[in-house]
Amino acid sequence: MKMTIQQINNMNNDDEYFALPALSASQIKQFNEGGCGAYRFWQSSPLNPNKKTNADKDASDALVFGKLAHCMLLEPEELEKRFVVADWGAKGRDTAAYRKFIKDFPDDRIVVSSEEWERAGTMIASLRGHKLAASIISGATTELPIVWRDDQTGLLMKCKVDAIKRTKNGIVVIDYKTSGEMESFIKWPHKNSYYLQDAVYRQAIFEKYGEYPSEFVFIMQSKKPDEEEMIAILRYCMEDVEYAKDRARYLIDTIAEKYKQWLETKDDSIWQPYPNIIELHLSQWITNKQAEEEI
Repeated sequence: MKMTIQQINNMNNDDEYFALPALSASQIKQFNEGGCGAYRFWQSSPLNPNKKTNADKDASDALVFGKLAHCMLLEPEELEKRFVVADWGAKGRDTAAYRKFIKDFPDDRIVVSSEEWERAGTMIASLRGHKLAASIISGATTELPIVWRDDQTGLLMKCKVDAIKRTKNGIVVIDYKTSGEMESFIKWPHKNSYYLQDAVYRQAIFEKYGEYPSEFVFIMQSKKPDEEEMIAILRYCMEDVEYAKDRARYLIDTIAEKYKQWLETKDDSIWQPYPNIIELHLSQWITNKQAEEEI
């Protein structure tokens, strides 16, 4: 039986939500990478009935640690249901020791090491001790899934907001991120295409509440050991917010057009990264340098 948008929004199962054949901000960001972006998008998209999963990526140290930190901050009551502490005798998951250990581990919960558990705890304690970050998170509703249908393309859309709160100025959307290169991101804010997440989440709030958020802030915290107190509250300027809105619209429309073609033909070559001949150009620096050597 086909579910209504309301029924989908009432889902409380993460597996059902992530399996939902809908377009998310992370998929739009992936498509935006250019070149191989379209190919990688299709390989992992829930719109693709033959999508490929990457078990190594799903179990990567960074991804697992991010999930642990998010749960500690936003849903501490869920910690024991989702995680179990166990040490596998090696550092990191990209090891034979981890693969051997996890193969027969008699528990469906995510396995984290005692070092990861302690480090995440230290980070969250530092975050709660940060006056501005703590004040932003205080009173927020956490882990809110939103599903809607895009008016212009008919595509089903989804996002899962880390936290949201209503203030006298309107709705504030909060996204928590851990990073090993905070200063790099602040210097080059186009990295990771977070501006597209800003655009998609703002639209999601409008679809659910009939109003755009008054503010969208990223709380970013260093995940490097001994740098837990390095915390930044970030937001895009309104000029970039408007650009992101237009860019997200273009990407959604492009994905929808390609998906429509695929539904009609079932031709996976539609998602080829480089469909045309590419003309290569040596940089001017290289040609000048080699010319100097030949003199």
